[in-house]
Order: sequence, then structure tokens, then C-alpha cells
Amino acid sequence: MSEASGVRGASGVRGAGCARLAPQRGVVTVLVVDDSPIVRRLLIAMLEADPAFHVVGEAGTGRQAVELALRLRPRLITMDLEMPELDGLAAIAEIMARAPTPILVITSHPTYRGQGARDAARSRGALETIPKPGAGPESAQEGERLRQLARLLATVPVLPHVEDERQKRRAAREATQLASRQRAEARRGVPPAGIGVVGIGASTGGPGVLKELVEGLPADFPAPLVIVQHLSELHADDFVRWLGRGARLRVVEALPGARLEAGTAYVALRGAHVAIAAGGWIEACDEPPRDGNCPAIDVLFESLARTHGASAAGVLLSGMGRDGARGLLRLREAGGVTLVQDEETSSIFGMPRVALGLGAAQRTVARQELAGVLVDLVQRRARVGA
Repeated sequence: MSEASGVRGASGVRGAGCARLAPQRGVVTVLVVDDSPIVRRLLIAMLEADPAFHVVGEAGTGRQAVELALRLRPRLITMDLEMPELDGLAAIAEIMARAPTPILVITSHPTYRGQGARDAARSRGALETIPKPGAGPESAQEGERLRQLARLLATVPVLPHVEDERQKRRAAREATQLASRQRAEARRGVPPAGIGVVGIGASTGGPGVLKELVEGLPADFPAPLVIVQHLSELHADDFVRWLGRGARLRVVEALPGARLEAGTAYVALRGAHVAIAAGGWIEACDEPPRDGNCPAIDVLFESLARTHGASAAGVLLSGMGRDGARGLLRLREAGGVTLVQDEETSSIFGMPRVALGLGAAQRTVARQELAGVLVDLVQRRARVGA
């Protein structure tokens, strides 16, 4: 193995055949990819300043990155874009097709090959893109931000991702089918009340979907979002910051006593259940966990059914178990709009499957369509109710 690509051993030395130091249980293993040895050393130092990270390998080309990803199976990969042999975009596409891994792109190029670097990387399966850190006075803060983001992304489940012409044709076909369904729904008529609030529930596989959804909504989205995401309290603060990066909406933690405002996403992650009171206030509910979950999605949806009824929408995303299914049924019975993520784009089709079995969901929606569907739904119902 070349000097540009190595497995890091017990002494931290790179090289072929070098015995690896086995990371402790719970440690995030990382593969660092960049064509600059200086940048690789900087990133390794920043990550391993926290013993929760262990860099198991480093690569200087995209081809080496693919080989090491397949061999080492790290929990996270940091990826440069401009590299020899195989560039970062091609490496991301191959890794996500053969060994799906959370990938954080670290690049100094806001655009790459004529398109936005962030969008290009995400279309191939990367989770996030950030600028390369420097070695100046702000390096300590940049290192801390890098570790916070890396810690969070390493927990995000990912699926095989194939970006090809067949997928693009299929996406165009699905868009046409979506437009036909929306026209049919319009002919059948919709309830007159406008959507005043959107409740969203997610568990395993949800973070990436929520990120794509929130970033797809405009800053003037006319309804607040209230999100319950099953996630360890350890990552709660990092998750809210990460979800807000690149979003045009304001993203904040859902705190009791806050009044819901349009253009804002309120994220409930820890502590007591979150319910929405009449008048649009967030309130805490001190009842015991539901099926081991606190906050529970069911509690949120049930509160929307009681206080908002037909002026609420509920969306149940990827996740294991049944949380949210019964609450979504209550919301549908109260006249609200109820959606679930489809099986094909769900990491775990547990919660949506249960909701469909109960008759709680009016329709399924692919993850890439969620933002557009919500915008159309809110605008269309607002026009009807005007």
C-alpha cells in the first residue's frame, strides 16, 4: 500500500501489513481521504483530539478510498473532492453502492465541475459538506465543530445509493405520477381548513430524511413544523445544529412554553413528551414513556388531533416499531392530512407499515418528494380555505 494510503497501526504509522490498533467499544472509526498529506494530518489530529474517534486508515486518491472503505468498514469517511485516479464524487458513488457508509465531504471548493459541491456530493449519497479547516487561530473551534458533526453523522443509518441514468428516468416518471395524483385529489376536493401545523415523527433512518426535507422547504413556509426524532440525548444539541445547517427555515429545540411560528421547525429530542396545546403552544407531558419512547410520536400526533384536527398534517418517517401509528390514526379520524414515507426509500419500514395496516395514512410519499408535497399541500389547502 502506498504512503498516500495506509492502515494506521498501533504506533500510528501508516503502511501495508501494519497491525491495526483495535478501537475500544463505542469508538467512532474513521477513514480520512484527501490528496494532501498535510490536510490528512490536520484532520487526523483534530479527530483524535477526542478519544471517542479512532482513524483506522487514510487515502490520497479516490481509488484508494474505495479499497479501504471495503476493507476497513469504518463508521465514518471524510472525503475530499479533487483527487487523482478517481475523484471524490466518483468515489462516493462507488462506496455508497458497494459499502454504504456515512460520508462527510470536506472541500475548499464551493462548486465542483460546474455544479454546487454540496448538491453534487449529496446526489451521490454523502450526508454533509463542510469547508476544509485551517491551522490558524480558529483551528481549535473548527476542530470542535468537526468532531460534533462527525459524532452525529456516524450515527445516521445509510442505504445503498446508485446514481445513474435509470434512476434519473425513474425520478422523472415518479414526478409525473405525483402530479397526476395531485390533480385527482384536487378534483375530489379537499377539506376547507388550511394547514396550521405539520407534525413529523421519525426514528431509525430518519435524520437523513429530515435533513433533506427541512432543506427543501422555503423560508416563508406558512406553517410551523414540530418534529419528534428518536435519538440519544447525547447527540441532541449536535442534531439540532446539524439539521439547521443549510436550512432556510429556523430550526430550534422544542421547549415547553414556546409559541409555534411559521417558518420554524421545532425539534423534540429528549426529556418529556411534547404536545401542542390549543392556541399553538408547546407543552410538556409528564406521562410515562410509550413503548419505551420519550418523547413519543404518538403523544405529538394525538395532541394535534385534539387541538388542530383538520388544520393539522402528520408525517411518519422511517423507523422501527410502531410509535406514531396510533397517533396518526387519531389525526386522520379528526380530519387531518396523514402521510407516511414509502417502503422503498425507508431505511426501516416499521412505523410506516404499522400505520398503513391501521388505515392511518392517506398516502405514501418518497423521501425526495416530501418537501414538495408539503409545500403543495399547505398552499393548496390555504387557497381552498381562503
